[in-house]
Amino acid sequence: MSFLSLQGVTKFYDQICVVSDFNLDVQKGEFVSLLGPSGCGKTTTLQMVAGFADITAGDIWLDGVNITHSKPNTRGLGIVFQSYALFPHMTVQANVRFGLEMRRMPRHEQDKRIRAMLDMVHLLAFADRFPRELSGGQRQRVALARALVIEPPILLLDEPLSNLDAKLREEMQFELRKIQKTLGTTTIMVTHDQSEAMSISDRVVVMEAGKITQIDSPYALYEKPQTAFISKFVGKANLLKGQAQQQGTGWIVNFGALCLPAELSGIESNDKVVLSLRPEKISLVEAGMGYLQGTVTQVFFFGDRWLFHLDTPLGELIVAGTNVGVNEVQEGKVFGLTWQTHTMQQLKECQAI
Repeated sequence: MSFLSLQGVTKFYDQICVVSDFNLDVQKGEFVSLLGPSGCGKTTTLQMVAGFADITAGDIWLDGVNITHSKPNTRGLGIVFQSYALFPHMTVQANVRFGLEMRRMPRHEQDKRIRAMLDMVHLLAFADRFPRELSGGQRQRVALARALVIEPPILLLDEPLSNLDAKLREEMQFELRKIQKTLGTTTIMVTHDQSEAMSISDRVVVMEAGKITQIDSPYALYEKPQTAFISKFVGKANLLKGQAQQQGTGWIVNFGALCLPAELSGIESNDKVVLSLRPEKISLVEAGMGYLQGTVTQVFFFGDRWLFHLDTPLGELIVAGTNVGVNEVQEGKVFGLTWQTHTMQQLKECQAI
């Protein structure tokens, strides 16, 4: 039995459906991220779990108890908001103590928990400082400590790292995951940052227009996206549209300009298909070799990797390469492009058009 279960959860604002038939089972100790663009319904879903938004239809179960209509303060959940929502007039220690005082915990037990929690988030030396005296990363850790010190059954995170700069955001991703694993707290995080969701989650729930489009492990989600939206939203992808043709026991795809081998399933000959090919799966080889030829039109350098745009018979293709200290790819140069056929992923929604 799952620890947290959302069953057919739906939310309407007037006549507008913002979350539709949302079904999700979360196991105890699991870290699950709700990923999607702005307006897809992920924050509303989190608010319904927290009790801040009423449910139009469906049920929410927590550890075998139906909490669908329970008041927020009776659910006992830990919540970290995007703005952190710290009390500016309270010290770090007082902020973390707040939830324990509301639960009328004995003072000596409060002190013990606060000290242990501040030590875990590396803020013990900052216990007497006020939020205004802390950096963004430190304030984020105070908010996390305040949410976790009450030992909630579930931790809810609403874009917790979005206010941090890129370098600090990456550091805090790993810190957040380390703390969550240490405590074993079941965690639901809302984010629109795919790298954030992919790097620290056990599973990722991709949402589009209020609906779940795919639930999978980060690796499976990236390697086997089910729709064109997921393929483009989770990382970069070249989408290749063609017509499937059976050739012996295998398949080729006719792209008009040329035919390429592919690994396909669940279709019939002459069905139209769309394949997703990740930029890093493509290798540049000597001109005249590979599946097709391409002329480099743009070169972008990101420090640890290169990104190349090539004009090919299939249109523009993006190719990613690791920075190994040497770059021989220049604009105007012609290369062959090759890849392993199993890396072209068939998208379910486009098997037949």
